[in-house]
Amino acid sequence: MMRNRPPEHLATLLSDLGLEDQVVVFRLRNTPALDATGLGALEDVTNAIRKTGRHVLVCGTRSQPLAVIRRAGFDQRLGKENVCHSVSQALERAAALHAQAPGRPSA
Repeated sequence: MMRNRPPEHLATLLSDLGLEDQVVVFRLRNTPALDATGLGALEDVTNAIRKTGRHVLVCGTRSQPLAVIRRAGFDQRLGKENVCHSVSQALERAAALHAQAPGRPSA
């Protein structure tokens, strides 16, 4: 379920991101369950962050939330490469995205 605009506290979150923050990682390790409302909120915040030109990664997702994410196709919309099993995998992905950023030399 997508809302027309993100919650007001999202504006605060986005304003707190620095210009150098190109990748936002959502660590869902402590999220035991995810329903449609939670997924909608995650999609809303992801869309708002992506509109600023940043990348979004999700990591450490337990089996139930991951099943919901996959069943809803959110992993496809996010990009399967951006759904990471661990923080270390997410950091590797973030480093790769950072290296690909415009104005940066290729690794």
